[in-house]
Amino acid sequence: MTRRGPRRTRVLGVDGCRGGWVGVVLSDGSSPTAIVERSISGLAALAGEIDAIGIDIPIHLDEDRDRPCDTAARRFIRPHTSRVFNAPVRAVLDCNSYREACEVSFALLGKKISKQTWELVPKIADVESWWRTAGCPVFEVHPEAGFAAMAGHAIAEGKRTRDGASIRRALLVERGLDPPDVPFGAKPDDLLDACAAAWSTARIVRGEGRCLPDPPPIVRGERQAIWF
Repeated sequence: MTRRGPRRTRVLGVDGCRGGWVGVVLSDGSSPTAIVERSISGLAALAGEIDAIGIDIPIHLDEDRDRPCDTAARRFIRPHTSRVFNAPVRAVLDCNSYREACEVSFALLGKKISKQTWELVPKIADVESWWRTAGCPVFEVHPEAGFAAMAGHAIAEGKRTRDGASIRRALLVERGLDPPDVPFGAKPDDLLDACAAAWSTARIVRGEGRCLPDPPPIVRGERQAIWF
């Protein structure tokens, strides 16, 4: 009888990029690989069979309040709190303009949304229409929380600076994740973020992951949390 070894895990870490989405496939015993696709469904299909997906985008939106997980993530990486933005309320996904989104947000939250948040709405909507059909668990992650967990503290240097990129790359390499080459359609910081997302997702699959807040609130039957 042939004995089978332990089952290998295979995960996908995802970050947004100018080409759509950049993913890093991380599998036990294999070098990580990077892929880029316009849609999140296309990226997941290209990745093949995987055990879990970690993605740096808000998934479980609230109807009329700021999400506790965004507040908890900012607290985790302080003093660099600006690296975590507030997710929009769910109704914003149906808006056709920034002006309309601001009006809807103000009516529900008492404040408008930022331009940065509005620019991410198409990607949030892309994931919202897909994640239930992903065929595996999908977790919201935040790369800066992952890097802070690796380092034991939030990283002061910005991810787009030379020192910031060097520090983040070294943290990944120390944990056996040597970042692959940057694929066309992505930037170096996008790739490092996707690597951190893959690292966090592998931790979750192994039962070592943490979530913010802990315990997380349940929103429409799902745990609303940022994982690392």
